[in-house]
Amino acid sequence: MKLAQATLTWTPPVDANGIILNYNITSKSEEGSTGTVVDGTVLTTVFEDLHECKMYSFSVAARTVVGYGPESEESSVFISGNVPPPPPQDCEISEQVKGTVQVQWKDPDFECSVTNHSIVWTWDVLWSDEEGSVETFTTSNQYTLSDVTPYSNVTVEISAGNNVGFSTSLTCSLVTSQDIPGAPVIVNTTSYEAGSVTLTWTPPVDANGIILNYKITSKSEESSTETVVDGTVLTTVIEDLHQCEVYNFSVAARTAVGYGPESEESSVFISGNVLPPPPQDCEISEQVKGKVQVQWKDPDFECSVTNHSIVWTWDVLWSDEEGSVETSTTSNQYTLSDVTPYSNVTAEISAGNDVGFSASLICSLVTSQDKPGAPVIVNTASYEAGSATLTWIPPVDANGIILNYKITSKNEEGSTETVVDGTVLTTVIEDLHQCESYNFSVAARTVVGYGPESEESSVFISGNVLPPPPQDCEISEQEKGTVQVQWKDPDFACGITNHSVVWTWDVLWTDEEGSVEVFTTSNQDTLYDVQFYTNVTAEIRAATYGGLSTPLFCWVVTSPDKMFDVESKADA
Repeated sequence: MKLAQATLTWTPPVDANGIILNYNITSKSEEGSTGTVVDGTVLTTVFEDLHECKMYSFSVAARTVVGYGPESEESSVFISGNVPPPPPQDCEISEQVKGTVQVQWKDPDFECSVTNHSIVWTWDVLWSDEEGSVETFTTSNQYTLSDVTPYSNVTVEISAGNNVGFSTSLTCSLVTSQDIPGAPVIVNTTSYEAGSVTLTWTPPVDANGIILNYKITSKSEESSTETVVDGTVLTTVIEDLHQCEVYNFSVAARTAVGYGPESEESSVFISGNVLPPPPQDCEISEQVKGKVQVQWKDPDFECSVTNHSIVWTWDVLWSDEEGSVETSTTSNQYTLSDVTPYSNVTAEISAGNDVGFSASLICSLVTSQDKPGAPVIVNTASYEAGSATLTWIPPVDANGIILNYKITSKNEEGSTETVVDGTVLTTVIEDLHQCESYNFSVAARTVVGYGPESEESSVFISGNVLPPPPQDCEISEQEKGTVQVQWKDPDFACGITNHSVVWTWDVLWTDEEGSVEVFTTSNQDTLYDVQFYTNVTAEIRAATYGGLSTPLFCWVVTSPDKMFDVESKADA
């Protein structure tokens, strides 16, 4: 046994009652007591050869010549040692409940007391890569670790401690029990072949042990079946399923403890290898102008119909236009837009699944006619007095069968209408006021009614009335050998379309004479190469489609070779 020392300090008694000669210090332990006397001037002393790791009590009494007075109150002290304790003994580790591990031990046989314990926990989860450690302290002789993962190797290292330090460790360990696993996760469910499904899943996040098996539950409206595979398998094919039905699948994992919860269900339609029959009860109708809707019913078929193909064809009955388009829908109706009026429209409907499409169901209708567009006038002319010849082309958008064309004739006094057959594209409008301007327009009609009118076309209507003769004739010799005549047109409702000028001449100094007729739309004409000293006459008539007016005469005598004055006259 090692020996230690203790230092004791005190104060003199309040009532010394004389000269303090000595102090008597009494030290007591479990083994006995001893006394030590020091001089009365001493107020501190060191006690040696005390037993380490023992509790001692000390008291002091003072002495005068009369004797010792009463002892002081005792003061206790634990005599420290400088040796750490040995390791604990008799470790017992156990799993109390799921997730809780408790360790118990005994303190070593040690003179100095153990004042603390260090417990270092380490664990290694045997079904994953998880591992960890933690150090805890306690003055007790047991400790409980919570939230321990199932099926983990748990090791505890326990050290006893005092104020000097900690002992070497006592080690004990256990493997915690397995638990039921968590739920797997289905990641893919696909029916690649008729009557079967391929299922793929991932292990549960919390395996809680060694996965021994997976149980796959297949549910349909009629029944449910279970399939068990090895715990290393993460994909499997379930066969002998009813084609064309929806199945729900779930997966549960099993450890030695039992099956855990099932995964969330995954649904899949089990494919079949049979084409559906064609749709039934087709109804086709024109909803509004330009829209045709077709409706039908799906066939009575074990496998569901997942899609429909509608092939539309059309033939515009008033033109050469035709066309087709294929559309698809999961619905049992479809509307085709922008359909041309008066067209033969056919819908061929096929029911489809993932195998293919059925034969088609056909229904058709002829869309209603609509008002036509505007014709286009290509020519308007007045070839004869009081009439106009009009030519046009049909509207670009006939929108049906053209039954009639209506020609509207407008002048300042009013308008009249003329109706011709829808096959007619040119007509003569008669009984028009001669020598007036008319505006003409054409509108086409189907069974629905007349469409818009064409743009107007204007024409001046010719007449068969002779115009009056021209006025204000002026004839003159412009230069040697040239005679020019000018006049004004008469005031006449019908326009003057032309003029006839008959030139006659008589050379006054020979027997030569002659004439020539010219036509001009102008109001003047010139005669060239005229002889000197010649009587020249111009006979001018105004002309229309009806003929020539009476003449206006004017004459002049050209100058002789030597310049002299000549007479000129104009006679009506």
